[in-house]
Amino acid sequence: MRKFLQNIYRKPKEVRDNYALVTAGVFTMIVCVFWVTARLQTPINGGSIVSDNASPFATLIKKSKEQLAVIKAAATETPAATTEETVTTSTTTSAATLILSEEDKATAAAKASPTATSSSPEVQYKEVLIGTTTASTTQQ
Repeated sequence: MRKFLQNIYRKPKEVRDNYALVTAGVFTMIVCVFWVTARLQTPINGGSIVSDNASPFATLIKKSKEQLAVIKAAATETPAATTEETVTTSTTTSAATLILSEEDKATAAAKASPTATSSSPEVQYKEVLIGTTTASTTQQ
């Protein structure tokens, strides 16, 4: 293998470029073949592959809104009641496998509505002091 590479290194630039182009083409074809065969396989349950017409960004935004509603609903609940529940459910369910029922979704949507947030108490701001200094440079 080393002698082959040294032989290629001694060839002119055009020949080396041709070898590089052929090698890149071969690897690209291998990746394409694996990709196409993976896409053409049928699911294990024997059903056909259903194409999803929803764009990835629409799905991302939809899922983000659902998760934000769940987080807002969880934040408005009393901490004493949810602490024990969170400890018990976190050992059995991860966030990726969490599936909400229709009642939970409706509750989260109701708590996340603008009318529910308008009745919340005012935000308490803290004063923050920021110190600044002037930088001085010296040239020698």
